[in-house]
Amino acid sequence: MFTKKIVTFASLAVASSTVFAEVGDISIGVGAGLTQGTGFEIGYEVSENVTVRAVSYSGELSRTESLDDISYAMTIKTETPGLMVDFYPSEGRSFRLTAGAVDNGNGLSATAAAAVSYDIGQNTYAAADVGSLKSEIAFSGITPYVGLGYQMHATKQLSIDFDAGMLIGSAPVVTMTTSGTPVGGTFEADLEEERKGLEGDLSSFRYLPMAKIALTYKF
Repeated sequence: MFTKKIVTFASLAVASSTVFAEVGDISIGVGAGLTQGTGFEIGYEVSENVTVRAVSYSGELSRTESLDDISYAMTIKTETPGLMVDFYPSEGRSFRLTAGAVDNGNGLSATAAAAVSYDIGQNTYAAADVGSLKSEIAFSGITPYVGLGYQMHATKQLSIDFDAGMLIGSAPVVTMTTSGTPVGGTFEADLEEERKGLEGDLSSFRYLPMAKIALTYKF
């Protein structure tokens, strides 16, 4: 009798775990990430184990940072619309493996803070001669994403989703400009050296970690 009850309970548990998703279900979610800002998601259940999600996240952050010995006032913008495919290896549809791609529109605009002089390349230049020193750091192109996720079911239709993964793309491209041109003939070469040095410092950013939490409602 006791064994029969255990079997019955287990059967009900399995049955309840499989009703969280049916083929053709559509879900809508809103979320926030550590590196990608806020956004929304729309999902479609392709099969019992596979979901396709269209995602769009964006954000903006201002901060002051020192890059290559020059202090910059930065504006960081993130924009990562994309398409994800989730695979759930178990019937409970909690743990998932995710692969996809985003249109990497992340970028950074930086203006050098006011100073008496700037060390650029191999030389020091008066700020009055350099003028406004600006750097633009841009990512571009379709960027692959791989990650892991966990879906915590609050009800049959409502869930809290956790995702962590990484974008694996090309290194960012750096552009540096000034409003003035110091005399002497070496400034352009020094500015190019500074640009290449900054680009090298940022080369590791081709690997961009991502983590987010989302509230999802399934219709």
